[in-house]
Amino acid sequence: MTFKKATWVNAGKYTILVPGTSFDFLSLDKDTYEISFRAVRFKVKCDTYVTVVTNLSREEFPADDTQRLYRLRWGEETSFRDLNYNLGTVNFHSKDKNYIKQELYAKLTAYNYCAFIAYRVRLKKSERRKHHYKINFATAVNICMAYFRKGGDDNELMMLLARQLTPIRPNRRYPLNIRAKRSKGFSYRTA
Repeated sequence: MTFKKATWVNAGKYTILVPGTSFDFLSLDKDTYEISFRAVRFKVKCDTYVTVVTNLSREEFPADDTQRLYRLRWGEETSFRDLNYNLGTVNFHSKDKNYIKQELYAKLTAYNYCAFIAYRVRLKKSERRKHHYKINFATAVNICMAYFRKGGDDNELMMLLARQLTPIRPNRRYPLNIRAKRSKGFSYRTA
């Protein structure tokens, strides 16, 4: 099913379906669908709350368990951020579903390659430094991909990565900045 014109469903609460949006995961036989979910709200700081919408049952996953699951997800969220912005899975070079899948698998492979190399770099500890440091993954992706394309000396690669550091600040807090983002297809030039 493809929508021919932009459709708002309860403006201000839901997103718009733009022309040409594929909406093929619901059957055309029904007009309405019943969906159930619950909203779980928990405190993260003295005056800050997070609300999570889930379809997990209240009996199996009380609010405390849902909060723990939310915190356990953080590693996956940062991996998705790295995948989206450092390796460029926000924009695809095709509109064909199979080519997008192929590109996504290539980006996942590149992510694993860069993480494998970057997290094996041995960092020297220094008493003069204020913070502990880790490899800057965004820069490491660029260095690893250049090494992958052109080749080079493994020791030189490790030394180069060891210079690309970012401080670890465990108590630093930033406000949550959550907003929906859509992927963008590759813009073809017209001749």
